[in-house]
Amino acid sequence: MKRTKKLPSRKAKTLRRGIVLAVCLVGILALYRPCLTPGQAIRASEAELGWEKTQVLGETQVLSRRVTLSANRDGLMTTVFRPFQPLSPLLGRQGEALLCASNTPSQAYPSSLTAIPFRPEEGKEGSLLLFGQIDLAEAAAVRVYDKREEALSDLSLETPLSTGADGRQMVCTTLPLPAQEIAFHPSWHEILDQAGHILYAGPLSYTAPFSSIDPIIS
Repeated sequence: MKRTKKLPSRKAKTLRRGIVLAVCLVGILALYRPCLTPGQAIRASEAELGWEKTQVLGETQVLSRRVTLSANRDGLMTTVFRPFQPLSPLLGRQGEALLCASNTPSQAYPSSLTAIPFRPEEGKEGSLLLFGQIDLAEAAAVRVYDKREEALSDLSLETPLSTGADGRQMVCTTLPLPAQEIAFHPSWHEILDQAGHILYAGPLSYTAPFSSIDPIIS
């Protein structure tokens, strides 16, 4: 007599579907590698640059995104944290957490500062992300200028320095950009002591164009 094949119960079917879905989810997460913490963004940027682990020096907010400044003996690095941003190198997205990398200060160039301006929205002020390190004992503040001839403006922005985790003076802050006919685009800076005397003056290490990182932040 032929035996009747026993059909799986509803509970068994539900369990199998759950296992299949879990396996698929794990596979998607392994491929996509969503960014869940600022530390993941930093690690992905280190891998992109081929750097050893960096030490966080400071952080600020730009357009509601967290931007972190970290450093090691290779240089300075800034990263932006966007929740669930894909970090998989297989998708070509690993480097999207990296805003900028630069050299650390040296005896010849005791200041390593980068400025990234953000285009203002209609009716609102723009923002200037200013970050870097200064290796000058008496340094207390930094002032940035737009020295282009066409700017025709004496506008400058100034911000105090703080001490980073490695003991060096640093800045990692966002400054408001006032609305004006020609957008403020700093290329020059001065390092000041407590009394406002200039200790060092020179070009910024790098000033990004307005449009270069808009897609990353927005």
